[in-house]
Amino acid sequence: MTSSKPPSASKSLDWRLLLGLIDPGDADWAVVRAAQLNAVNAFGLLRLMTGSVAAVILVISLRGTVAVAPLFGWLAVMLGLSAWVAAKELRLRQWPLPVASRAELHGKTATALLFGLLWAVPPVFFIASGAALEQTMAVWTVATALMAAAALALSPVPLATSLFILLVGSGVTAMMHTLGMPVLTFAAASYTALLIVC
Repeated sequence: MTSSKPPSASKSLDWRLLLGLIDPGDADWAVVRAAQLNAVNAFGLLRLMTGSVAAVILVISLRGTVAVAPLFGWLAVMLGLSAWVAAKELRLRQWPLPVASRAELHGKTATALLFGLLWAVPPVFFIASGAALEQTMAVWTVATALMAAAALALSPVPLATSLFILLVGSGVTAMMHTLGMPVLTFAAASYTALLIVC
C-alpha cells in the first residue's frame, strides 16, 4: 500500500515568496504578508527608542569633530523619519492588517533601505582618518548593535533585514578600511555576512 503526501508537503517553499519578489496569486499569501508586517509593526516603539538613543549617542560622541550643520541635520532627519514611521506602525499595531499586498511589503523594505542609508552616513562621511579612537568605537558599537537588533526586529521581512544590515555593515567595513584597520575590516565584513546568511 502506498501513501501519498499532501501537495503542500511535497513542494518546497520558494524563498522568493517570503522576500516578496514573486506573487503566487494565492489569497493565503496576502494573509501571510499581513502577518509579516504585523510582526514588524509590533517592534515599532522599540525601534523608535533604540534608534533615537543611538543617534543621540553618536551626535554627542562626534560633536566638536564633525561640522554642526551636517551632524545635526543628520540627527534631525533621523529623528523625524523615525517618529513618522513609528507613529504609523503604532497606529497599525492597534488595527492589525488582515491582508497585505506585495506593494505594502516592499514599502517596509524601502523604509529599511532608507534607514540603512542614513545609518551608513556616520561611518562613511563623519569618521575621518584623524578621528579619535573613542569616536570610532562609538560608531562601531552603535552600528553593530543596530545590525543585531535589525536581525531580530525586522526578521519577519527578510529582504528588509538583509538590505539594512548590508548597508550599515558596508559602511562600518568601509570606515575600518579607510582607517587602515585590516583585522577590523575583515571582522566587520564577516559579521555583516553572518547576520545576513544566518
